[in-house]
Amino acid sequence: MDKKEKIILTILVISSLLFNTVVYGYERFPSHIDEYVHLSQAQDILQYHSIRFVNPYFQSHPFQLRLENGFHILLAIITILLGKNIIIFYSFLRDIIFALNVFLIFLLVFKLSKKYSISLFSAIFFLLLKSRPDLLGNLYLLPLNLGVTFLLLILILFLQYNEKPTRANMWKLTLSFILLVTIYPPAAMLAFFILALFQLSNKEKNIKSPISILIISLAIVGLIASLIVKAKLGVSLSHIFTNFFIFHETWTPISVGLTPFTYFGIIASLLSLMGLSNMIYNKTPNKKIILSWFIICLVNIYLFYLVSFSIIIPFQRTFFFFLISLSILAGYGLDYSINLINKLKVSINIRKIISIGLIIMIILMQLNSLNSNKENAKQQIIDENTYKTLQFIDENYKENIIMADAFTSFAVYPITKNYVVGLLESNINYGNRDAQANFFKGSCKDKNNIIKNNSVNLIISKDSIDCDFLKEIHKEKEVITYKTDLTN
Repeated sequence: MDKKEKIILTILVISSLLFNTVVYGYERFPSHIDEYVHLSQAQDILQYHSIRFVNPYFQSHPFQLRLENGFHILLAIITILLGKNIIIFYSFLRDIIFALNVFLIFLLVFKLSKKYSISLFSAIFFLLLKSRPDLLGNLYLLPLNLGVTFLLLILILFLQYNEKPTRANMWKLTLSFILLVTIYPPAAMLAFFILALFQLSNKEKNIKSPISILIISLAIVGLIASLIVKAKLGVSLSHIFTNFFIFHETWTPISVGLTPFTYFGIIASLLSLMGLSNMIYNKTPNKKIILSWFIICLVNIYLFYLVSFSIIIPFQRTFFFFLISLSILAGYGLDYSINLINKLKVSINIRKIISIGLIIMIILMQLNSLNSNKENAKQQIIDENTYKTLQFIDENYKENIIMADAFTSFAVYPITKNYVVGLLESNINYGNRDAQANFFKGSCKDKNNIIKNNSVNLIISKDSIDCDFLKEIHKEKEVITYKTDLTN
């Protein structure tokens, strides 16, 4: 790359740091309930100095299988460095990972294509991907996002190993795989299948090659892990397979009606198909990496459309991984389109105008699609007043059971280390959701029974509660905190 190309890349990466704030607006606090869930599990590690397979939101600490402990340990380390400010700095951490992923997309495609323009276009399409709570995306910081980081890193290291098969490069690849397994297993499975399919389609494959040995080793590790889970939970291997490797439409039903090509954008999808076609019929360097990625995700998505379940990787996560492959292919397609424009028998200035016009038009179309979707992407879990209320509780009360609404409850344990009655249905056990819902709409008699039956000590409400057995102890504008007779 020359100096001008490096400057353009630097501008793109810096833009990605600011992108979510500019498009979606400034968010002082995490905007997805799963972000609070993972923060709670990091807080649990710090509080008990171990990785416990429990749900930290409830005083009874019910069993909760944790498969993303690498991510939780990382959050725990960052919490040690930032303290309670991690809630406020979380969106900044998200943007750092996002910018890193934009750069890694560029780096991966540059290694694949050896062409700057394709790499830049692919990174831009990735930058402009939409986000929404069920499909996730670049607006959030979850194991999926860090999983994408390591997925891209593994593919880059794999290409690096192919160019220079040294022991050091092999160890880098192996270590990255191990970390990815602990951070986000579905991304590790995708990386595994991409490399496995690459090896199977490689005419010069060697079962004794380090890459083949790595793939076989990972398969053995997966089998051993299944046996360990079987021993811990006392369930059959068939139960493990049907519950951890087969994902039905009830897993997250909101997004079932979506198709990736319309979600990505019709024009952008046409460019992806153009890039795919060009990649298949021409001698595109290292094309099997992207083709494997595309085929694996495509098969899993359309398997779900046909039989209403996906295998190994949930449909919604496969959907996002597939969008990333479409972004890369769209970069190839846009570059191919510009090459066709450059063959037109018109002056070079007209060809440049047409090419620049095409690029601007496509970027504006993707931005317009992104802008029309942004209201679906954001969830306000807590606001400033709720945060100050939780700070007050953190300073004055410990290990109490708190009754709060379904959204606020997600922030209770990460900020205060107190417990809750119920949570909105998510990827974690939701407790006594009925008691929570009935409390806020029930009579004082109903409220008193629910308080006694669930040993509630504190209540956070955005509406005044006029019951003589509750005492107001704090008020932050419309957010009121009450204590009960059971308060410690």
